[in-house]
Amino acid sequence: MRYTSFAIAAVLCAMLIKKAEPSYAFLVTLTASILVCIAAVAAISVLTDYTRETESFFQGAEGAVGILIKILGITVTTCFGAQVCRDCGEGSLAFQLELLGGALGLIHALPLLSGVLAILRSFMT
Repeated sequence: MRYTSFAIAAVLCAMLIKKAEPSYAFLVTLTASILVCIAAVAAISVLTDYTRETESFFQGAEGAVGILIKILGITVTTCFGAQVCRDCGEGSLAFQLELLGGALGLIHALPLLSGVLAILRSFMT
C-alpha cells in the first residue's frame, strides 16, 4: 500500500509539473520508477530466500521449487514487458509477448507435469 501511494503521488506531481517543465516531470517519473523497482527486487529476493529455506521440506522434489521460481520470473518479466509495449501503443506486440510468456511457462512446467504423471502411474500399479 505504501508503494502504491508513493507511485500515485509521483504521477500526480509529474502531471502537475508536466505543463510547466516536461523534463522535470520525466525525472520525477523516472525516479519513482527506479525506487519502485528497487523495492520490487528486494521483495522478490525475500521471496526467493524463503523458498530456498523451505525447499528442504519437499523431499524428493527439490527441483520443483526452482522450476516454480523460473516460471514466476517468466510471468513477472512478461507482464512487465507487455505493459511497456501497451504504454507505447503496441497492443499487438504486447499480446504476442504474453502469448510467448505463457508458452515458455508451460514449457518450463513440463518436468513438473511429468513428475505428477509418474506419481499417478505408480499409484495405479
